[in-house]
This record gives sequence, C-alpha cells and structure tokens, in this order.
Amino acid sequence: MARLQKKIIKKYFGNFSFSKEAYQVAMSTSISDFQADFAKIFSSHKRDNSASVHLLTFLKDTVGSGIWVSRAAYKTFTSLFYNPLKDPGFVDCKTHNYIVGRVASGKKIPKGLISSEQIFRTIFNEIQHTHIDPTYKSLLDIPETNSTIVLVPGMLNELYKTHAFERAAKHLHDTYGIEYITPKVSGRKGASFNANLLGKQLADYVKENPKRKLWLIAYSKGGIDCLHFMKKFNKFSEKHIIGISTIACPIMGSMHMDQNPLLKALVSMEVFQNSRIYQSIDKGRDLLGIELQKTVSHKKQTNWFRRNHKGLPKKPFYTSLALNSHWYDAHAWMALTKLIFRSNHQNDGIVDTEMARFPDYFESINFGITYGHHLIGARSSFFNQEALIEAHLITLKYLKKIK
Repeated sequence: MARLQKKIIKKYFGNFSFSKEAYQVAMSTSISDFQADFAKIFSSHKRDNSASVHLLTFLKDTVGSGIWVSRAAYKTFTSLFYNPLKDPGFVDCKTHNYIVGRVASGKKIPKGLISSEQIFRTIFNEIQHTHIDPTYKSLLDIPETNSTIVLVPGMLNELYKTHAFERAAKHLHDTYGIEYITPKVSGRKGASFNANLLGKQLADYVKENPKRKLWLIAYSKGGIDCLHFMKKFNKFSEKHIIGISTIACPIMGSMHMDQNPLLKALVSMEVFQNSRIYQSIDKGRDLLGIELQKTVSHKKQTNWFRRNHKGLPKKPFYTSLALNSHWYDAHAWMALTKLIFRSNHQNDGIVDTEMARFPDYFESINFGITYGHHLIGARSSFFNQEALIEAHLITLKYLKKIK
C-alpha cells in the first residue's frame, strides 16, 4: 500500500513538472519565432513584396503562439488538480507487468494470449510514465536502430512550422542519436504528385547514405501518399524501406468526402477538370484541390487499395494506429471539425477510426486506438508524442521488424 501511495505522489508531481516544462518550451519557442520574424521583416525589401509576406507570417505566428502559450499556462494551472488514480494511463497490474517483463527480456508472448494492440498500448503507457515521472525506472530501454525515420505530413502541412511529430523525432535524435529526415511534400496536392516528390527525395537520400534503411512514419494523408509512392516505386521500396507506420491516416479514405454535401459537391466538379475553360483558368495548379479530394475520398481510395494492395512491396512491414477523442477534449479546431463533419463513428475530429486501419485481407499490424485528437503531432500539442514514437520503436524492435 505504501509503495502504491508513493507511486501516486511521484506521478502527481511528475505531471506538474511535465506541464510546467511544456509551458516553458512554449514561451521560449514563441520568443525565438518572434525574433526571427522581426529580423525577416526588417531585412526584407519593399520591391519584391517580401515585407508584406513576412508581416503576414508574423501575424499568423503571433496568433498561434498566443493560443499555444495561453493553453500551456492553463494546462500548468489545471495540473495542480490532477488525480493520478483517474488517469487511464496509470497502471499497476499483473498483465501490464507481465507484458513489460516479456518485452524487456525479449521473450515471446504466446500467440493468442495477448494481441499486438495490447502490447503496444502497454508499452505506450509504460513509456508515458517514464516521461511524466523521471524517478521511475522502467525495465524498457529505447533500442538503437540503423534506420532513418522519414516523417511524411498530411493535408495543409504548410500551415505549421514543423512536420507532424517532428518534435518527437528531434527528441529521439538529440537523446539517442536516431536520424530523421523531413522530405517536402505538398499539403494540398494529390497522392500521385506527392509520390513522385517522395520518390526523388528518398532516392537522393539513399544515394548519399547507401547503408541506411528508411522507416516511414506517415501522418494523416501522408500515409496515403506513402502507399502510392511504395506502389509506384516498388523495387526501391523493397530494397530500402523497412516499413511504414501510419498514424491517424485515412487508409481507406474519408467518408466526409462522399457524404458531406459541400465536399461532395466539390468532388463532383472533377467532371469539368478536362474542359478547356477549366484548364485555361486552372493552368495545372489544381485550384479547387480536385486531386486532393480524390485522394482522400473513401470510395476512390478504397477502390485504389483493393486494386493495388497486391502490388505493394511485400518485404516492408505495415502498421496502423487510429486516434479517437471527444469533441470537448479536442483541440479547438478539432472541436469545430467534429461539429461540421459529423460522424456516427469514433473519430479524432477528422478521420474515423475504422478507416484508419488496414483491411483484414492485407497483412499488417494493428496497434489499435489511442486517445487523442487529429492534431496531436503538432509542435504545440500537449500530447506525449515523444512517448508515442518511442513506443512504436520498442514494439517494432520486439516484434523483430526493425534492426
């Protein structure tokens, strides 16, 4: 009993320290952004209109940073009233200890006894605990890997300062020396366009680093872009890619594109795509985002996967993780999207959980559902994305998918 009480007390103060540190990071990062934005404004030239562009960037960053710092301060304050016993991540049971013990020792867990989903969830809870309580000594270690993490973001990623989960990747790099890269893709282009971008950039990286393998961590639509890339560049993927881990990816598309009246109307405009009038106005820029809409359409992406899944490379592993959150627990933007794009199914504000996993007819590993909204990968997120990526690494190493 005394041991449990001590653990509860440590987790309480650990949670407060974790929240306080998040606030300090928000403040220091925001100040650095302001300084960089000011420098660009004063060093820009009026002739090329760069001053106005940098001014708009400054205003955008001011709003974003203001929200980030305010939320961080509020979270630090509310952490004073945190109750560890009500935290679903608080674990102290035989099953948890059994899984952690087997994983730490590298011993197999009998098939049928415990699922990959439960193993991942247990590892994630365990690693989260080590982040919140620095005095807690886990049996699990972060394994080494010769693979380079490739972060592939989703829609409208240009609105953010960093790639999704780049904060976590940087933590792995700074703490354990694990390499990562952030290839440039377009957040408003279709999968075919981004597949070609990935093909060129990853080929260039491998040419310069021939001994390194690639582990794709794909967020949201980035997962679809990666699947199209792996299908198109099959031989390259077989040779250089060890696997792909999707997070909140509409692998089977989004029902919103097929059911929401406004989005459905936009998708239907593809019939005008080949008309002379449209082409003369659009000039190949895809102003209406028709290719993007087709990429994430449930009907079109499901049909694509059914037709092409056998053509995906067999050697790499495929894992999926879905997210789910209540509207009142989500980010403000996610609460709004839940209101606009209503769904009768579990979702993270954008993607339904049932669409975020590979179908049963395709060989893959399902890591289940983690509680969180669709923007947990953002730099300003309070979600423990570091623990999430570390849990992926430990689980995949245990399953002998990563060397």
